[in-house]
Amino acid sequence: MTPSSELFQLAALAKEAVRKQHIKKDSWEVIERLLNQEVQGVEGKVFANGIRDFIKIQGAKAEEGKLLVGSSEIIESAFSKLKLLDRECGNSGYRIRTNDPRIMIPLL
Repeated sequence: MTPSSELFQLAALAKEAVRKQHIKKDSWEVIERLLNQEVQGVEGKVFANGIRDFIKIQGAKAEEGKLLVGSSEIIESAFSKLKLLDRECGNSGYRIRTNDPRIMIPLL
């Protein structure tokens, strides 16, 4: 395996893990184990350590017992539903202002 294909493989593994499991305080440990199983070269090890460190920093921001969304898919879906609701309610004269800061969408 070439060094560049190894880096792409490691990035894909990390992306999929974060997308499915999101980011919690201990996510970096899972990522570290997962990536260390696939690391083959020095560049891969350095890259994997960088990913682990990034996840560790981000995970530290998560409150105890909570997680950070690991993908924008959830946010995109929520806004899509809000826009659909806006269109449906628009026919009745009621409008939802999506730029209104008082509207909060519970994501977690």
